[in-house]
Amino acid sequence: MLPPSNNTAPKNNNTPFIDTNEDANWEERYRELQLFRAEHGHCRVPARYKKNLKLGRWVMTQRRQFTMLMQGLPSALTTERMNRLNDIGFVWMLRADPVTMWNKKFAELKEYKDQFGNCMVPQRYQPNSKLGTWVHTQRRQYKLLLNGEKSAMNREKIKALDSIGFFWMAKQKDGDAPVVGANNGAVAAAAAAGGGGFGVDMGGSSSSLHDEEKNEGYGEEVDEGSDADADD
Repeated sequence: MLPPSNNTAPKNNNTPFIDTNEDANWEERYRELQLFRAEHGHCRVPARYKKNLKLGRWVMTQRRQFTMLMQGLPSALTTERMNRLNDIGFVWMLRADPVTMWNKKFAELKEYKDQFGNCMVPQRYQPNSKLGTWVHTQRRQYKLLLNGEKSAMNREKIKALDSIGFFWMAKQKDGDAPVVGANNGAVAAAAAAGGGGFGVDMGGSSSSLHDEEKNEGYGEEVDEGSDADADD
């Protein structure tokens, strides 16, 4: 997301005093960002960028200052700085697409099954803790659906997970009779009652999906703590 054009951007009449040292620091980080962009092709520096922690924090600060400016609060982000950041393709807000996020985790789950032969990802799975949390979330969202409560689960997700032998109960074992799944009568009942926000795409379109991702650490913004962002 880019800020409004100069014709519509709010005037920053509350800009705090910027001393020479602070200005020099800003220039140094800006040069580092230019180098990062030249190497990676974008300005999405992870917040915990191991190669340059100061740069990662600085990028987050620019976005935070921009938000403050848009809210009419005192901000150190001047029009000149905003324009210079725009010139190198700075992204002011990073929003994760819920459909893409869900499909990405589903693909990771399939890879896990290919390696281990099942979908029983531990909730605190060390090699990929977010996958473990995501698997737990799918079970929890399904339980909400069965209870007729607001849920991010939908038919397409259920069918996709069923297709790879997803266990809907953490203590379920191979050979057990299916506990829940796409053909469960409670699913049809929930759908008839209008629960679950059943959509046509795998990722779903309900706002509850966004809440699901946010509550499990994805947030509205892309997780900037991973160095993976710097490598794409």
